[in-house]
Amino acid sequence: MSTNVLTAGNFRSAETDAGDAFADAILACLVLIALPIKNLAYLVPPIFVAMQLLSSNVRFVERTFLWGCLMVSLSSVSILIDSFNGQVVNAPGLLFGILTYAPLAVMLGLRSNFTVSPARWRALKNAVVWFVIIQSVIGLMQFAASGLSDAVCGTFGLLDFRGEVTIGQVYLTFNLFAMILFLLTDAAGTMPKVAIVAGLLACAVAHSGHQTLFLMASLAVVGVMQMRFVDVLKLGAVLAVIVGLTVTLSSIYLDDAENWYQKIVLDEDSPKRMITVSAGEIMLSPKNLLLGVGLGQFGSRAALISSGEYLTMQLPTALVGESGYYRTFIQPGNLEHLESGEGSAISKPYFSVLNLIVEGGVPLAIFLLMATAIEFFRNRKLSKSPDSHTRFVGILANVGLLFFVLCCFIENYVEFPQAIFLPMLLYVAARSRTKRP
Repeated sequence: MSTNVLTAGNFRSAETDAGDAFADAILACLVLIALPIKNLAYLVPPIFVAMQLLSSNVRFVERTFLWGCLMVSLSSVSILIDSFNGQVVNAPGLLFGILTYAPLAVMLGLRSNFTVSPARWRALKNAVVWFVIIQSVIGLMQFAASGLSDAVCGTFGLLDFRGEVTIGQVYLTFNLFAMILFLLTDAAGTMPKVAIVAGLLACAVAHSGHQTLFLMASLAVVGVMQMRFVDVLKLGAVLAVIVGLTVTLSSIYLDDAENWYQKIVLDEDSPKRMITVSAGEIMLSPKNLLLGVGLGQFGSRAALISSGEYLTMQLPTALVGESGYYRTFIQPGNLEHLESGEGSAISKPYFSVLNLIVEGGVPLAIFLLMATAIEFFRNRKLSKSPDSHTRFVGILANVGLLFFVLCCFIENYVEFPQAIFLPMLLYVAARSRTKRP
C-alpha cells in the first residue's frame, strides 16, 4: 500500500514521487549522453545512481551497489588466484571493468514499481521525440556530407564524417530503434509519429545490418507468439515499414545475412568462431567455470580499453595492461579481424554473451539467463492483459528485450552505455505505466 503525502495542496503517493524523480533522472541522462563528448557516457550510470540516492531511492542504490560489489569481489578472487599461479593478470582491466560494467549493475538493480505522473510523462515523451528528431536530422546531414552510411552517428560521433569513422553509428541506431519502440507504446499526437518516421529513415540510411535484421527477427518472433489479430497486425505493419525502408534505402540484402552466417559459423578462420572455440579451452578450469577469469581479463571492452590499443587517446602507463588470456586469445583474433574482418562488427572476436560467461563465470551467466527469461515471461503476461495499452507495452517490451539479447551476440553491447543506457531506463519507465494483470 502506498503512503500518501501532501504536496502543493494535492495528495501524491510515494510511488508518484519516485516515478517523477526517475523521469527527471532520465531527462538528465538524455542530455548528458547527447553531448558530443567522447566517453562521457561512461560517467552517466554513476551519475544516475547518485541522482536516485538524492531522491531517496535507497533500495535501488543498495541493490545496484550489492550487485557491483559481488561482481568485483568474485573477479578479484579469480584474478588473485591466477596471479598466485603465475598467470599474467590485468589489474587496470578490473578498474575499467567497474566502469564499463556499471550499466549491468544498474540493470539488475532497477524495478518498475513506481508511477510517473501525467505531466512528467508528457515531458519525458516530448524529450524522447525531440532527441530522435534531432539525432536523425544530424545523421541524415552527415550522410549527405560524406556519402558514408557509417558516418551516420548523430551527436555520438558529430564530426566523425570528417575523419576516421567510429562506432558512433552503432550507438545512434540502437538508440533510435529502441526509442521508436518506446514511442510506439504511446504514439498519440503528430510529433511522435514524425519522430518515428525520421528515426526509421536515419536507421535505413545508416545501414546498421545486424541491428536491422535482429529487430526484424524480434518483431517476427514476438508477433508469432501473439494470439490477438489486432496486435499481430500492428507488429506486422511496423515490420513491413522496416523491411520496405531497408529494401529501398539500405544496402542490406538476404545475401548479406547468408554471408554473415558463413563468416560467423562456417568459416574456420572467422575471428568470432576462433574465439568462441578458444573460450571452451579456458572454461575447462574449474576455477574459471565457477568464478570466471575476472572483469577486464578476456574480451570485454574493459580489456580492450586497458590494452592501450583500443582508444584513440593514449592512456597513462599505470592504466595499461593485458592479461595472459587476452594475449593468448583476443590479440590473435584482433589481428585476424584486421586482415579479414572487413571492418564489420559481425566477425569481431568478442561479444557480450561470451564475455559474461568467460569473465563472470557460468553461475553468473545462468543467473542472467534466468533473469532475462523471467523478464520475458513477465512481459508475456502483460501482453495478455485486456487493457490495450498494457498489452502493447508488454509486446514491445519483449521485442526490445529480444533485440538487445541478439545484439549481445555480435558486440560488447552490455558495456555500451552510449547505446543501451537510455533504452534501458525508457524500458523501465514504459513498464511502470502498465495496468498489471
